[in-house]
Amino acid sequence: MDIILLAARLLIAAVFMVAGFAKLADRKGSQQTLIDFGVPERSAKSFGVILPLFEITIAISLIPVTSVWWGAVLAFTLFLSFIIVISINLIKGKTPECHCFGQLHSKPIGWSTLIRNIVLAAIAAFIVMQGQNQVGLSAFAWFGDLTQVERIIFVISIIIFSLLIVEGWLLINLMRQNGRLLLRMDALEAYIAPSQSGLAVGDLAPSFQLEDLYGRKITLESLLADKLPVVLIFWDPNCRPCAALLPEISRWHREYASLLSFTLLSKGNSELNRVTMETSGITRMLLQNDGEVAKAYKVRATPAAVFVRSDGRIGSPPAMGVDAIKALVTRLAATIQASMSVAVEDNGHD
Repeated sequence: MDIILLAARLLIAAVFMVAGFAKLADRKGSQQTLIDFGVPERSAKSFGVILPLFEITIAISLIPVTSVWWGAVLAFTLFLSFIIVISINLIKGKTPECHCFGQLHSKPIGWSTLIRNIVLAAIAAFIVMQGQNQVGLSAFAWFGDLTQVERIIFVISIIIFSLLIVEGWLLINLMRQNGRLLLRMDALEAYIAPSQSGLAVGDLAPSFQLEDLYGRKITLESLLADKLPVVLIFWDPNCRPCAALLPEISRWHREYASLLSFTLLSKGNSELNRVTMETSGITRMLLQNDGEVAKAYKVRATPAAVFVRSDGRIGSPPAMGVDAIKALVTRLAATIQASMSVAVEDNGHD
């Protein structure tokens, strides 16, 4: 039992130590996560420092035998707080990014996040229930019983293990960076050589039928029913450039509603997309099952936009990337406004 308690303490201490230092190394990201979870922006800056320092304090308190029990109580309390906050957000359909380990590991919360915290809370509760006088072996006493050779071997093993962890972390980040680089290269290639990407201008736009976030069937024909040109924006909720485009899309909805119709073609979890839709003011978002519409329109990356004329034909090559999409929409709005002005002047002369 003493060995099990020691292992449990060291596990939780390691989790809090890594989490605390990772958050301090990425304070901006940690503060944004607190805001996403509902902490007021004025308080997020302070809590962004207090929380990781508190986690490190808990980690340290779990090492000496004299403070283990109190450290376990604090650990259980903090895990319980995490469980409550995560559960509330999941029930509301919100899945903000969990910056639990700073830049080491960050992804939207889900049931796996909740389960992980429940398991860790159970381990902390197990230590608490043993009582203050039964907290396991000392984390350091056993080291004194080792021979000099065994101590050297132990230290070397720790160094090798640490180097393997660092190497693994660097490898994972390198793979992620390579993935982002490939996506950017695809977008650049499509932008430089539009003839090799997307349908030709003047081609009949492929028809489709997708569900919106409320289960309603929407077709291309229904989008064109208002006789307005349609801008199809291909979207991914986990794409950071896509998120950067949200304020612009919201503004276009307000300012160009009489000129253009905007529709987001997304994928993934409907709840995650619904949160995006509700917080940004976007009125129309459709869900692809497996990127089938993007394939039909020969769009290979996100974000991307395709202009479909009111007669149902392709009006532009795909605009790949945030800047290209902004330029496309600005040019379209200006062209349509100019055409309307000419038409008004012609009517006036008649």
